[in-house]
Amino acid sequence: MIVKRFERFGLKLKTILLMIGLSILALMTEMFGISIFLPIFQYIRLDGDISALIAESTIWKYIVNAFSYMELEVSLTALLLISFSGFLSRQIFLYIRAVYNNTVLFNLIRDLRKKMFAKYLDANSSFHDEMPVGNLVNAMTTESNRAVLGLMAPVELLVHIIIVTGYLFLLAAISLEMTLSSVAVLIVASQAPKILMRMSANTGR
Repeated sequence: MIVKRFERFGLKLKTILLMIGLSILALMTEMFGISIFLPIFQYIRLDGDISALIAESTIWKYIVNAFSYMELEVSLTALLLISFSGFLSRQIFLYIRAVYNNTVLFNLIRDLRKKMFAKYLDANSSFHDEMPVGNLVNAMTTESNRAVLGLMAPVELLVHIIIVTGYLFLLAAISLEMTLSSVAVLIVASQAPKILMRMSANTGR
């Protein structure tokens, strides 16, 4: 149902999937770049002792195998470059997504304004006489922008849900106890502004 509504306004399913896919790629590359930091800290703490690293964490077994497959030597420089490449890839995907999103957004606004103007030209003379010019300009500029932003809102919401879920998964993988504690603190902290706003509203009344 909602997909048909999107298509009626010119937002195709493949466009939505591409926007979500670019966000997921940016998230995955950033998660990869962040996840490398833990092995980097372990490497520094154990002075690059591969045997000790493998004994301490099973992930190092896969890291060593990956480096051996690429015929590379495990080093701090290589680990830092891999982490940097993850963050760089994330920025590239975010840039592509931003450009693509803005292109889609402005194309939708342009098409909507064309349809509105065509309807205006086809209207009878009584409508032209009754319609104030200010209302027409407002509908063609401000309201058309708001309509398209409202159309894009569910897609943006889905993207942000995916991003938050990915971050929570990564944090839980690093430390489940710390993640649960942080979520609890954020929930409690989010209630404080509501209490202050309610008190302020009562004082204002």
